Amino acid sequence: MLRKGLFFFLPLFLLPSLSAQEDIRADTGPEPGIRKEASPLTDADRNRIGAMADFAQFLNGAFRMPPERGELPEAVIGKLYDVLEKDSSSREVIALVAADLLENPAKKRDRLQRLVRIAERHPENLALNLLAAEFLSGKSDDRALSERNTEQAIALLEKTWTATEIGTARGGARADKLGEVCSRLSLLYASRGEFDKADRTIRGGLRLVSRAKRPELLQTALRVYFDAMNRSSDRKPFLIGWFLGSEKERFTEKFHETASELTEILFSPESHLDSERFLATAAIFGDRGETDLALLILSAPLLEDPENLSALRRMAAFYSVSGDFANAARAWRRVLELRKNPTPFESYLLAFSLQRSGDYGAAAAAFAEHERRFPEDPVPLEQHVLCSYLAEDYETAVRVAGRLSSPSAETLYVKALSEERLGKYSSALRTLLQYLSVRKFSDEEEKYPFSLQTALIADKAGRCDVAASILEPMIDADPENAELLNLLGYLYASAGINLGMAEKLLLEALDLDPDNPAILDSVAWMYFRRGKYRDARIYLERSLAATPKGEVPDSVILDHAGDIYHALGNTEKALSCWKRALRVYSEELDPRKVLKKVEDAEREISRRR
Repeated sequence: MLRKGLFFFLPLFLLPSLSAQEDIRADTGPEPGIRKEASPLTDADRNRIGAMADFAQFLNGAFRMPPERGELPEAVIGKLYDVLEKDSSSREVIALVAADLLENPAKKRDRLQRLVRIAERHPENLALNLLAAEFLSGKSDDRALSERNTEQAIALLEKTWTATEIGTARGGARADKLGEVCSRLSLLYASRGEFDKADRTIRGGLRLVSRAKRPELLQTALRVYFDAMNRSSDRKPFLIGWFLGSEKERFTEKFHETASELTEILFSPESHLDSERFLATAAIFGDRGETDLALLILSAPLLEDPENLSALRRMAAFYSVSGDFANAARAWRRVLELRKNPTPFESYLLAFSLQRSGDYGAAAAAFAEHERRFPEDPVPLEQHVLCSYLAEDYETAVRVAGRLSSPSAETLYVKALSEERLGKYSSALRTLLQYLSVRKFSDEEEKYPFSLQTALIADKAGRCDVAASILEPMIDADPENAELLNLLGYLYASAGINLGMAEKLLLEALDLDPDNPAILDSVAWMYFRRGKYRDARIYLERSLAATPKGEVPDSVILDHAGDIYHALGNTEKALSCWKRALRVYSEELDPRKVLKKVEDAEREISRRR
């Protein structure tokens, strides 16, 4: 609120009246030699007296306003602008006007336009015109209004430049202030794509400003030329293009020249510049891929103060934008070490950076620590689930997912995968069915692989009925899909139920894809489950033969081969197949069961010998 800042300025106006109390004395009548008639007042005197009177009324109105009433009445604020009308050079009044407009500039357009009118009458007042231009060029959702305001701001600053450039001495305080005008004006030109005007304005400012202010104007130039490089045409002028080059080439050259001069100043040993004022340059270097230069600027404050939290945060943000999440995590970790009470955002960004860097175990631990610090923050829980799963900590993934009252579809899927890895197939099936009901699929094609996966989990859970309820409607919709026919037939065969239907489904699938090793294996397994071991061997050997040359047969097929050969009395060949199956990893194979078959077969062979 504006009223809080009034007490800062109040002593400036009370000091003259307080010091005058030393001259108070008794009234003994007129002293001889004192002129009794009033001296004539000049226009400047009248304006100054009027300004003082208006300011007194403004202060009285401000002090009378109860704190709970909020903003000052328009009539009271109006007196402040009356003062500015009569005394536009008062820095204190300009500061108060700025404070008023900052509170809510969108609701104070009339006041802003009054400020603009005052500035137009005083083009020599650099501070006043800069203030007006700054508020005019502020962001607005109204595009037409924004364009009008930009035009007004440009007109104000152009008039100021014209009125003050010639009489301003190079390198002085006024020249540096005029450099600020050049900086603002060039950025406004650039916002409208008028890069040549922006370039001329910058060069005019560089001729005037002092050495101390030159880097700041160079930073503005860098921003303008960077924008010009990205937006200018690379088409060369007809006939003379070989000599002049394209606009893009011209501004690229200017960019590199400016970057070279600015970096030379910033990184020179005698430079004592505040690097935090050149963050825009660091951002531009980052966009250009010149990471080393950007980091030199960002890390400069840390050389003087290694515990500078603002600098560490900026470093972390830069690393994140650059995709270097490992270093971003290191910077955020340092921030948390230095802060006794880190914010939820800082705590979260450490865990997020670790996650994006691929260090899922550390990310899961960081998310767990975040939850300990901020137990009411539900946002990171789902990421904690994902990181725990990726770190193969399936117990934690399931536990954290269970704490969510309304988990997203993605989290349900990760929870189901974790439950499957833990061998909790019934729970995994329930979670996947919930996932299918919650997830919004764009079409059946997108849903297809998840439906197949659910059917396979249902089989592992011993719920062939659920698997069939998923697969049968899919087969009805696509009766010539060999993959679906094979899967349902195989599930029936594995469960030892509906073996007649299993034979029908599998033979239909084989007609559609006669050389598919997986389908041939399913037919072999179906005949094995029906006790037709010779038929099973025929299709099994066709399956093994259909495996592409140079590839090892699937471990499940090799396991089935061992069972079929053992049923036919060929224990040696069965043992060989089971041992080969153990050498090939498959999620569908339980190695403990196969190892038990190997041990039994070895004992059987040993007894026969």
